[in-house]
Order: sequence, then C-alpha cells, then structure tokens
Amino acid sequence: MPPTCDNGSSMLRQPFKSGAALGRGLEVWAQSVVTLSLVGAVCLVPCVVLFNLGLAGPLHGSWPLAGAISGLGFMLLLVGVVSAPMVFDKLDGLELSLGRSMSRFGATLRPVLAASALLASMLAFLSVAPVLAYEVGAKMPASRRDILVAFAVITSMILIAPIFVSVCLAPYVAVVERVSFTQSVKRSLELSKGNRLGVLAVLVSTVVVLSCISLVFLLPVVLIEDLSRSVGVGAKLAAWCVAAVILAGGSGAIMTTVYHELRVEKEGFGLQALSKIFS
Repeated sequence: MPPTCDNGSSMLRQPFKSGAALGRGLEVWAQSVVTLSLVGAVCLVPCVVLFNLGLAGPLHGSWPLAGAISGLGFMLLLVGVVSAPMVFDKLDGLELSLGRSMSRFGATLRPVLAASALLASMLAFLSVAPVLAYEVGAKMPASRRDILVAFAVITSMILIAPIFVSVCLAPYVAVVERVSFTQSVKRSLELSKGNRLGVLAVLVSTVVVLSCISLVFLLPVVLIEDLSRSVGVGAKLAAWCVAAVILAGGSGAIMTTVYHELRVEKEGFGLQALSKIFS
C-alpha cells in the first residue's frame, strides 16, 4: 500500500538517482528542443554576440574576460529558469506554453534574479581565482606560477563547489514555488541534503554531455580557422550562439528535472501534484 498524505491521498516517494534524473532531463530537452531553443535564442543571442565581439575589443584581458564569462553564466542560468515551467508541463504530459512560462518568470523576477546572481557570483569567484593567482605570480618562475595557479583552482573548487551544489536549485524553487530569495535558498538546502554528491554528479555530467554536443557546432569552425584562417566573424558568432542555446536549454531541462526528482523523494510529490502549481 503506497504512503499517503495527511488528507489520505496517494503519495509516491522514490529515491533520487542522478543517472535517471540526467537521462530524463535529456529526454525532455530532446523532445522539446525547438521550443527550448527558441527561449534560449531570444534571451542569449544578443549576449553571446556582445561577449564575442568584446573579446577582440574592450573586454580583451584576463580580468574583463573573467567578468564576461560570469555574466554569460548568469544569462545561461536565467534561460534555464525561464524554461522551467515548460519543462514541468512536459513532465506532466501537457502542451508546452511559452506565454505561461514567461508570465511565471515575470511574476517571480526579483527572487529569481537574486538566486541566479548568487550562483553567478560563485562562478565569478571560480573564474577570478586563477586570474588573481596568475597576476600575483607574474614575476615568479613559470613552474612556481603554474603551481600557484593550480593551487588557486583547487582551493576555490573545494570552497565553492559544496555551496554551489547546495543552493543550485534556488532559482528553480523561486520560479516554481513563488517564494522569496531567502526561502528559495533554504528550500534548495533542504532538497539537496543527503543527495549533494548525486546533484554534483548531475552537474558535472551535464557540463560534459552538453559541451560534447556543442562541440559538434564549434569544432568545424575552429578546424577551418586553424587550416585557412578564412572563417568570418558571422560564422564564429553563429557557432557560439548555437552552442550557448544548447547549453542553456539542456541544462535548464536537466536541473528542473533534478528539482522535480528531489521533491518526489523528499515530499512524495508526483507529477499531478506539481502541475497544480501552474493551474
């Protein structure tokens, strides 16, 4: 007999499995790739264009580049959150609604921005740490400078990774549960407790899998440029835009699925219960 809620209704609890969550998230993304890519294109393409043009202009240099990377990471997070309601609809077997998804995002804009900024600041720290170490060791012998940079990378990962994994669900909690920034962070800590290694495994796997898919579009441009130096700015921007849209849409679908699966484990929320949030 399945466990029941206080009101006597059936309640399903299932253990969180990182492999299953990753696979289901990729499946949802593949089935809805056109719609999710549309969201990513609208939100990301202008940012990617400015990012790439800036690399050859005012953003040239280590410190501005680190800031640009963290800014792009912030936009990737936002795109994933915008698409979260659509992913929930897909998980529940409903039609995707871009209008409803954008409406939900607009209604929870402040906590979502705050939660996304928190995660982006951690990404910024990870990107700035090796740059700072390189600057500090600029006058050192190359071997000692490399050791210093490696130490900075490892130390920053040890410090930031546990915190990032614990609060990485906060933007999704904010947009789905309509809660404040502080409540979304608290909920993320609660949901990830006991499964942080599993969540970390999903995050790492997501980066690896989606990066490999993105390379399908980036690698030809890189190879052609190395061989003939004839690749124009337009082709480079197009390749980067496609890669960014893939990363944003795929990561958003996967992390929304992770959030759903953790709720199923912690609270016994099935798909039908979650879908009522969007009714």
